[in-house]
Amino acid sequence: MNCLSCHREIPTKLGYISNSYRYCSSCFSHIIERRIRKYIRESAPLKRNQQVVVSNPLSTHFIQHITHVPLVVLKKIQKKNDLVVQLHTLDDVVVQFLDHFLLGKKKITKKKNELWLFSSVTDEELTLYCHYHHIRFVAQKHPLKEMILSLEKEHPGTVHALYKSVFDLADVF
Repeated sequence: MNCLSCHREIPTKLGYISNSYRYCSSCFSHIIERRIRKYIRESAPLKRNQQVVVSNPLSTHFIQHITHVPLVVLKKIQKKNDLVVQLHTLDDVVVQFLDHFLLGKKKITKKKNELWLFSSVTDEELTLYCHYHHIRFVAQKHPLKEMILSLEKEHPGTVHALYKSVFDLADVF
């Protein structure tokens, strides 16, 4: 099989092949980094020398290597208005929405000083990115995630459609 972007030969996996595995490692990494840059640009534009609190190596990697703005990276909150990077993926956002919508659990909202850096990337994509870059990442377990993954295998694009619905229905619920 060839990479969908650069057309270089890549090894194939037997069974279910998501689009994540249809790119070579460099093209896939570039796509993920570009998606996160776009999310930062649209949702929480970073300012020069802004203080950002990062608590894990994955977030540190992205803040230091992906953003083009010089930032002050901290391990602990020093001021009340420091931007805190949270490790919420697209799957986590969808699960929280379904928990609230279907089960009536309390809705978790993003605070003003939080940045959900990975909310535009699925667990599978982030795990594969971390594998390519030798960064430790373990996705949070949840029973709904397994159901969503099985739906995604049967109907590709389900997770992204649910993610879009989160924002379409945000005002209603």
